[in-house]
Amino acid sequence: MPTIRPLSDLKTDLAEIAETAHLTKEPVFLTEKGYGSFVLIDMKTWQDQEWQRGIEQKLKESEAEIKSSGFRWLTEEEIYGPIDKMLDELIAANPEALEKERNRDVQNA
Repeated sequence: MPTIRPLSDLKTDLAEIAETAHLTKEPVFLTEKGYGSFVLIDMKTWQDQEWQRGIEQKLKESEAEIKSSGFRWLTEEEIYGPIDKMLDELIAANPEALEKERNRDVQNA
């Protein structure tokens, strides 16, 4: 639940409002005549939010760069397909080697 206080409380309860923002790590919303006027947040919380915004901005820039460069992600089939085919061919050519490898793994376990 957000903390909402009238702006006039700053005059009498500044320490309490600051402590609330610090301990809860949540913003304290200050109103004037019933309307939102200011937001008070703990410095560490603000720094964390700014760091997060920076990361999000860098991700957006990276995504835009990838899209504009024509780069395309490889599918799982494009990556593993040739490897699987090669392994299948090796196994077909020498099934005894596979059996020996399995036996070695069982003995080492």
